[in-house]
Amino acid sequence: MKRIDIPTWDRRLQWEHFSKIRFPFYHVSFYIDVTPVKAYSKMHGISSYHTLSYLVCESLNSIENFRYRIHGDEVYLMGQCHPSMAVLPQGSSNFRILNSRMTGDIQSFCEKTAMLLENHTGFIGGEDIPEEECYFLSCLPWIDATCICSEHDLDTGDSTPRVSWGKYVKMSRGNASRTGQILSEIAGQQENGSRSGQRLWINMTVDVNHRLVDGYHIGLFAARLQEAIDLL
Repeated sequence: MKRIDIPTWDRRLQWEHFSKIRFPFYHVSFYIDVTPVKAYSKMHGISSYHTLSYLVCESLNSIENFRYRIHGDEVYLMGQCHPSMAVLPQGSSNFRILNSRMTGDIQSFCEKTAMLLENHTGFIGGEDIPEEECYFLSCLPWIDATCICSEHDLDTGDSTPRVSWGKYVKMSRGNASRTGQILSEIAGQQENGSRSGQRLWINMTVDVNHRLVDGYHIGLFAARLQEAIDLL
């Protein structure tokens, strides 16, 4: 953990501006092509939710702004942050929170997380991770959630990024970007040689504190996450 010298910080002006606002939080949603995630997790016999959670945190960690945390009037940079995931135990309709550290590769992370889930007791379980070292992740697998506004304390120092997504939906690239049916058909023909070029997508929402994170950083995260998924 490294303390930021705010007077010499390159985003001091943004920090000072958004620190005057009583609710400096905002969220942005966008579509991500997760076709490789489903294929990869099926091939390796691991959870697609845990796989995507790993990739989300890996991409967030690669961008410094998502690792900033506010303590009082000071800002600190975390070395690495980890997923704190909403999970639904088998046979239950009441979700819980599972913390799992970003250790090893995707395979080992998912296997460890599955074991943690099996032994989950209480509301918050898994590994002991300080809240300031967490990303809050959740999924609504029952609906195509096109935007999710997460819960917050009414505290401008709440600086934990929240990432949520809905269920997998089948669309072509053109349709996912809402450019219309004609462009959708063209995209399908170009990518797959036919009009049936369907891919699996999720709509993902990133909820952040504007004192620390701007739209540029969210765009960078989306690009890095898609690149990481495509490399599976």
